[in-house]
Amino acid sequence: MVTIINYKEVQTEDGRHFVSIELQGEPRLEQSSTTGNFYLTANKTRVSTALPIEACKMLIGQTMSGTVEKVQVEPYPYVNKETGESFTLDYAYVYRPEERAMSKEELDYARMMNFNQFPSNHSVIGGSMDISKVMMPS
Repeated sequence: MVTIINYKEVQTEDGRHFVSIELQGEPRLEQSSTTGNFYLTANKTRVSTALPIEACKMLIGQTMSGTVEKVQVEPYPYVNKETGESFTLDYAYVYRPEERAMSKEELDYARMMNFNQFPSNHSVIGGSMDISKVMMPS
């Protein structure tokens, strides 16, 4: 699970504005490589949204299925805003939605609506139909 912990209005270099939400993954214990002591941490990331700021404010504290994962990326420069220290990083944190199988009702509805791109070996689980989850983002 991830929790929505904040939102931010962002302005791009070309002057466009958009809103992003900050997601935090599950807390976990890590062990310091220098002291050996344990500390509690959680991965965080931001995702852009088409929702207005007022809606984002109301979402703070809400949870969603999925995880925030550390992934390898091309090295990029990073400056610590608190210390001014420069680093080169080769990782980023990304949100990964939880994959879930469609219920029989959802699959039947999607096929009825002529969404025939579903493979015949698609796994089906029981449950009630929620049309908002018929097409999951990839």
